[in-house]
Amino acid sequence: MTSTSLVVEREREAATKPFRSVLDEMISGFIFIAGPTCSGKTTFSHTLENYFWDKHYSVNIIREDDYFKDLKNMPRSRKGYMTDSMDAFHTDEMKEDVKSYIKNGRVEIPIYDVAKNKRIVSKQYIIKANVTIIEGLHVISLFHGKIDGIFIYMDTPIDVCLERRLKRDTMLYHIPRARIEEHFKDCIMPSYEKEILPQSKKHGVILHSS
Repeated sequence: MTSTSLVVEREREAATKPFRSVLDEMISGFIFIAGPTCSGKTTFSHTLENYFWDKHYSVNIIREDDYFKDLKNMPRSRKGYMTDSMDAFHTDEMKEDVKSYIKNGRVEIPIYDVAKNKRIVSKQYIIKANVTIIEGLHVISLFHGKIDGIFIYMDTPIDVCLERRLKRDTMLYHIPRARIEEHFKDCIMPSYEKEILPQSKKHGVILHSS
């Protein structure tokens, strides 16, 4: 793995060499990457994608974000949309699609437009690759113990995740900083503490962005 932006947690530094050895020896299979919002999942997915492409392996990335429910069907609390809750996603559909992908070697998966908070009509058609990366907030909970693979939890400090979220949402979606901070505290943190963080107990590797 040739990324300088991602490091193994200091207390788990010994895991670096074995993890790289697993990647070096990997010819085919699944890699699952979970963790909180803006923890580096997508960046790391592309780091791995480039790593395997350099080895001339085909790679697919399946994103839980493409299984978001449209905004009108999103779960809500009194303080806002619970966007990081597992109930905010079509998880059964995702599991069925991955099952079909494994069984048939191909599948059509949805495309979600985050800016419009709705699913696009057209779908992505993918054919099974040497390496399949599945990334998203809850993918360890969804697939651990059901599919063999490498399970990675991105243990980025939550204050770093917030700063990245602020930068992303103010620049891309022009959302006021105060509104982002309020939504993060009231709607994201409850899901993080209840559903996302507990996945760190079910993985083989912990990574965090430096």
